[in-house]
This record gives sequence, C-alpha cells and structure tokens, in this order.
Amino acid sequence: MSDPAYLKLATQILAKAADLCPDRCPKPSRQRAEAWAEVLASMQVPDEVWSEAVTWWSLNGDLSHQINPQEMKRAALAVRDRWEQDPVKRRWLEAAREQKRLERDALIQPVLEQKRKEVRAIGP
Repeated sequence: MSDPAYLKLATQILAKAADLCPDRCPKPSRQRAEAWAEVLASMQVPDEVWSEAVTWWSLNGDLSHQINPQEMKRAALAVRDRWEQDPVKRRWLEAAREQKRLERDALIQPVLEQKRKEVRAIGP
C-alpha cells in the first residue's frame, strides 16, 4: 500500500495528464495510482514541481505513446532544473530539501538512539 500523500499526488498527476492528453493516458485505477505513487515516493523532487511537470510533458514529451513514470520523471527533473535557475524558486527548492532532510532525520533518530543504547550496553 502506498503512502496516502503520494497516492493523492499520483492521482492528481494522472488526472491532469488525462485532461491535457486524454489519448496518451492509461485508464485510471487504484492499482495504477498506487504503482505511480511508489515511483513518486522514490523521487527527490518536491511535490509542487509535479503539476508543472505534467504541463511540461504535454508540451515537450514524447506523445507517440502513453505516459509512463520514466517520462514524467524526466519532465519533473526538467522543471526542477529550470526552477534552480530562478532565485525565488531555488530558495523554495532549498527549503523543501531541508524539510525533507528534517523528516528523514526524524524517522531515523529512534533507530540511532536504539543503536547507541546497544553500544553502551556492550561497554568498553
């Protein structure tokens, strides 16, 4: 089962893509959205980049076949790279990266604390 936030994001991406290029999008389904959510969760791209990435794909992507995660990833990276050139959006990207880092650190902190306790228990 996918993270609900990424499932929502995947659903939004697929819906927008279907609005822009209906003949290039797969039929919507829960299973498809979950598969896309898994891919999105593995990307190091802030959520806000994705909507613009769908638009970029509709204008610049290979529309000879249906959309796939690899093409959407390429679109998201193109948008991210463009955002890096804009001082305002670059600051936003930096803040989003910092937030992701803090979230990751919060997840691993309990594991690190447990490992420290185990090392202390072993002794010198």
